[in-house]
Formats: sequence, structure tokens, C-alpha cells
Amino acid sequence: MKIFKFIGKLIGIVLALFVVVIIIGVVVDDDDSKSNTTTKTVKTKKSKGPVYTLDNPNPISDFRYEFTEDQKAIVIKYYVGDSSTVVFPESIEGYPVRRIDDIPSSEYHGIYKNIIVPKSVKELGRGAFYNVKGNINIDLTNLQYIGEGAFSSSDLTGTVIISKNCIYDVDWSEHLKTFAVGWGDRNSHCFAYSKVTSVIIEEGVTILPDAMFYSCTELKSVKIPSSLKYIGDDAFSCCNSLTEVIFADGQKIKYENDHVFEGCDSLSLATRTKLIQSGYDGRFTVF
Repeated sequence: MKIFKFIGKLIGIVLALFVVVIIIGVVVDDDDSKSNTTTKTVKTKKSKGPVYTLDNPNPISDFRYEFTEDQKAIVIKYYVGDSSTVVFPESIEGYPVRRIDDIPSSEYHGIYKNIIVPKSVKELGRGAFYNVKGNINIDLTNLQYIGEGAFSSSDLTGTVIISKNCIYDVDWSEHLKTFAVGWGDRNSHCFAYSKVTSVIIEEGVTILPDAMFYSCTELKSVKIPSSLKYIGDDAFSCCNSLTEVIFADGQKIKYENDHVFEGCDSLSLATRTKLIQSGYDGRFTVF
């Protein structure tokens, strides 16, 4: 009987050892398989979204719009999209886009990568591109109306060409008699604090509104036509990089006050003398 008990215990021990060996083998095999497996990280590409161009402008859902008063064209009242590229459409629902009233300033939207305005747009409302930072692509000679402060504090850069079409003109001699309130509001401060580098005022323009280029610190050159008779208050004040003002010898101009070129302390003595001879009796430096 004792021998049978001994044999039974021995068989039990052998079976237990066999089970242990099997378990160890499974664990080792699992560890080997893990050590031989190469882990690959798959990177997913972020979608860049649609590329907007004049042929493929932003969808009309990005804009709030309505008819012009004559109901023959469209006024874009506001841009409500979130893209950093804004390409205004030439037409909406079969009607040409004639006017842009507002695009959110970069204070609320952030910096714009690119803004493209088509040639169908003829008018810009008051403050339309105020404080808009980024590349602004627009043909200003195509405009027939520019509202007060339209590009004030914006990143608009390069050469600005002022045509007769975009200036709200008046009989300047009558204005001098009455100092009528309101005419300057149509165009005043249009480019103030912007990054324009040169200004060409085309022949036919007779009056330059108040503070039109006030504190354009990157402005270097201004060309004045023989037709210009009047320059408003602070038109070029604080343009401290302005080095040349080109106009005809002997040309006479009526200046609103003695602040028109105040702060333009980069002007040469020859240019200052010529401006004084044209009728300017103000300051060129800020005291």
C-alpha cells in the first residue's frame, strides 16, 4: 500500500513539473514574439482645406450679403468664414458683387494669409479693411468709391494710385468759403496707419481729403498732379519716412492748416523750400 501511495505522489509531482514547463515555454515564446515585433507609427496628413482662387472663390456661405439700392448688384456686408484666405466672388446668384462693406479686423479674426478682391468690386464701405493684417490684393484704380478709413491700420502696402473716380470731389473754392462739414468723411483717413510706400495722385484730382495718409510711416514718395488745388488737414502728417514730394515748379496749393506735413522730418531742405513756395506755411517737425 505504501508503494502505491509513493508512486501516486511521484506521478503528481511529475505532472505538476510538466505543467510548469509548458507555462514557462508559453511565456518565453510570447516575450520573444514581442521583442521581434517592430512597432510602426502611422502619421496622418492634416487636411489643408480648399485652395481659393478667383476661379474658385470662397463659398457664398462665407458671406452675408444683400442687394444694392438699385437691386442690380450685390453688397457683401460681412465675411463670416474662418479661412485665412478670402477670395471675394465676382458674382452671387447671378448678380455682380459691386461693394464690400466689412471684413473682420485681425483683432478678431487673426492674420489673413491672402485677400483677393475681383474687378467687379467698385466700392468699399467705411472701415471695410480696417486693421486687417495680411496680404491685400486689390486694384485701387478700379474703385469708384472708397469710404472713410477703408484701409486704416491695415497691412496694405506698395504703391497707391489715387484716381478722380475714388475721391469724393467738391468745388474746393466753395469748400474753403464755407468749410462744409461732411465732405471729408467720405474719404478721410482712407490709408492712415497703413504700410503704403508710395502715392501717385492722378491728373484730374483737385482735392485730397483730411488725414488720408496720416502716420503712414513707410511712405517714401508722393507725386502730386498739376490739377491738385487743395490738401486737407493732416493729409501727410507723421509720415516720417517721406523723402520726396514731386509736383510742378510754381504750382500753388491751398493747405488746410500747418499740420499737413508735420512730422515729415525726412524731407530734404530743397523739398521743404518748394512746399513753402507752393503755399505751405506749416511745420515739418514735431515739437
